[in-house]
Amino acid sequence: MGRGSWRMLSRSAGYGTGCSCPCSWYYRGIVTWFEETPLGIIFHWGIYSAGARGEWVMNRERWIPEEYFRGMSSAFTAALWDPDQWMELAQEAGAGYVILTTRHHDGYCLWPTETTPWCVGKVGPDRDLVGEFVDSAHRHGLATGLYYSLADWSHPDYPSAWERDWPLSWPDPDQSRTFVQYCRQQIRELLSNYGKIDYLWYDGAFPQPMHGEETNQIARELQPGILLNERNGPPWDIAISEQGVRPKEGLWEAAITLNDNWGYHATDRAWKSVAQVVRTLLDVRSEGGNLLLNVGPRADGTIPEESRQTLRALGHWMSRHGTALRETQRTPFSWNNSVTLIPGPDYIEMYILSELHEDFRLCEFRNRVQRIIDPADGRMISFHQDQQGCLTFAEPPKPKDGLPGALRIEISGELEPLVQRGLHWIPE
Repeated sequence: MGRGSWRMLSRSAGYGTGCSCPCSWYYRGIVTWFEETPLGIIFHWGIYSAGARGEWVMNRERWIPEEYFRGMSSAFTAALWDPDQWMELAQEAGAGYVILTTRHHDGYCLWPTETTPWCVGKVGPDRDLVGEFVDSAHRHGLATGLYYSLADWSHPDYPSAWERDWPLSWPDPDQSRTFVQYCRQQIRELLSNYGKIDYLWYDGAFPQPMHGEETNQIARELQPGILLNERNGPPWDIAISEQGVRPKEGLWEAAITLNDNWGYHATDRAWKSVAQVVRTLLDVRSEGGNLLLNVGPRADGTIPEESRQTLRALGHWMSRHGTALRETQRTPFSWNNSVTLIPGPDYIEMYILSELHEDFRLCEFRNRVQRIIDPADGRMISFHQDQQGCLTFAEPPKPKDGLPGALRIEISGELEPLVQRGLHWIPE
């Protein structure tokens, strides 16, 4: 089956939450760069990084904007920041796209703008951080995304800076209109001044109404072909699953932190292991999604060693298995206790999650197997296939350093599952 066939299979099977946006690139049948890369990196970086206790510090600690920005600005220096090092790390991890938080909920802008006093050039570094980031991403051939929050705790027309978690309504419709125009002006600047932008990653679209349809139209006019996530309403292209793997219909992305915070937090040591990250990538990719991993740099622009080690180890694994993950699509198979199966154009990639028992049988498809290869070294694997299609293996690869191994199972004909995928065994 081809790429379109797999998407139609997953859609007709009713997986995911459904896409209410018939105007998206996905439903127009256009294959985008997003579908060709399984992994992206988002950098949560801003003046909050100087606080070293997460990106919601202004809200949670009830800082007044003037005190917050002036207090944080002396430490938010970007003094050691080299955007090329960020891009090289992203590529080493196997990522195909990168995203920068241009403005988070606190309202601090990483580009010079006349729309607010709280931006680079006025408070904090005297550098256009967005411009340097985008230029470096372009030089390295990475698809480029800009994160933009539609909340702004420091703006006088925003309903409240200290809600838990978002204000529910606008006190005055005029405030809403003024605030939305302010956001649109900033979006115009971001999409007009930095060349090609591939992805606009919205966040914080509260309270409604935010009049997203018109804002999205402005974005598309300024950047034809840009992809939009779902958080500003239709028309959008990419659905988001934050801090979990909840499959969606159509193009979707699981955005997940490497520890428990998005912004830099000096004492958060709940780092995910490389094995956890790889397993998450497989879970996401098997359901047709992309994994967007978060990095929270320090205020000086350096990246914590734990993040760098994890991304490099992931990249080493991706160097052996990344090609298959770029070619594979949403699986028609259900879960398995020992392996994850993800189909490619004319093969099935079997990721071995734990050492296989000597009696292990794979009973998932009817197709006759032509040959089985270990993609790590090209070694041919001996196997036996019975009449109903079940496979047994001679000396399959074992997980190495706790990370999944893989076998490439080349099949004949269109993929035919032995049993059609039905309801998940745990009821909702």
